[in-house]
Amino acid sequence: MDFTDDAPALRVKPEEENVSFTFVASDNKIVIDLNEEPAKVEGCTLNFTVRDVHDRNGNLSEPVTWSAFVNQNPLMWKESSVSCVVNATEGATLTATLVNKSGKQQVWTMSTLPSWLQADMTYGDLDPLAEQTITFTVSESTPIGKYERTVYVAGNDGIETPLTLNVTIMGNVPDWAVNANDYEMSMNIIGRLDILGTLSNDENDLVAAFIGEECRGVAHSEYNKRFDGYFVTMDIYGNGSESGQEVTFRAYDASTGTIYPVIVATPTITYAPLGLAGKYDTPVELAVVNKIEQATELKKGWNWLSLYVTADNMNATTIFDKVKGDVLTVKAQNPADGALAKGVNGELAGTMTTLDNTKMYAVQMAANRTLRIVGQPVSAAANKVEVYEGYNWIGYYGQQVASVTDALADFSPQND
Repeated sequence: MDFTDDAPALRVKPEEENVSFTFVASDNKIVIDLNEEPAKVEGCTLNFTVRDVHDRNGNLSEPVTWSAFVNQNPLMWKESSVSCVVNATEGATLTATLVNKSGKQQVWTMSTLPSWLQADMTYGDLDPLAEQTITFTVSESTPIGKYERTVYVAGNDGIETPLTLNVTIMGNVPDWAVNANDYEMSMNIIGRLDILGTLSNDENDLVAAFIGEECRGVAHSEYNKRFDGYFVTMDIYGNGSESGQEVTFRAYDASTGTIYPVIVATPTITYAPLGLAGKYDTPVELAVVNKIEQATELKKGWNWLSLYVTADNMNATTIFDKVKGDVLTVKAQNPADGALAKGVNGELAGTMTTLDNTKMYAVQMAANRTLRIVGQPVSAAANKVEVYEGYNWIGYYGQQVASVTDALADFSPQND
């Protein structure tokens, strides 16, 4: 017999407690008044029992029991929840309508707003049977990810009315794509994406297959009910002459906006026209390596640049090698760190030898280009940023968008 340490989810039995009340009775009626704060009993189920009731002949009846759900909150939201999906750094707004369904004015206040969310009103007066539309603004500096937060509004009696806000901040999804009509045949794989020891369970996660540098297949993680798991089922396209060539993979983690350019496939996949690699019970394991890709848009003119990856080779000319045709100048704040400039032969040359994750650089471009760097995520413990009196060009090596306040939270600012 097999045993497991996994136990089914059990709901804790609710505990009953006595409620303070008074009552009056007449011929065939009983009126019960609760002596509790409205907020304490709101949303609760009350169990009532009446006993020792005499009939006309003096006989005692059997106890009578009934239940009642308490819903006396005069404030309500027209929407139980609101949601939005927005790209990182763009910000967003959501609206919800608060309703006063009672016959008297309600003075309300809002609580539990997170730092990344602002409301155009957090308190106010709401007339009887009136409505108030409230606009929520999501900060542009909110990091990539999925957020669920419940805010509460309390009126005259202190009863809290919940509203759930669901916000998804999307990163820059890579433009991996393939035109199936360009190729003669295809093969299929059934795999499973492993992101640093955690199996993907997000249908926005993306996997792409490559032969050389050409994208030959793209697929999302999808849930399979029969096998109770998320799998990557992908068509990989190619030509008959490419049979036996190695297929490599890259992945995009939608929860963090991270691109993983190196994946170890077990077993190794080679292109086999009309072939199938992996099964649902024995899928191909697609394990990402702890190397990430930084993709920075460098616009024509001057740009600020800092690196949140440590490449295997941090040589300055090597870092800019793939975009060197449009790089005009690279400068550091301290002249001792050197500089690079385009020479008469079109090559970058100068006194700048290496780039430092703790420093920021000014880069002048002749045209728009995307600088892609693959390397290890920067270790904050091993890369402390020295800040000196006066102005500093600080390298930001966080992988997520952050406000200036959050990024410099450890500082103790002082007025000049």
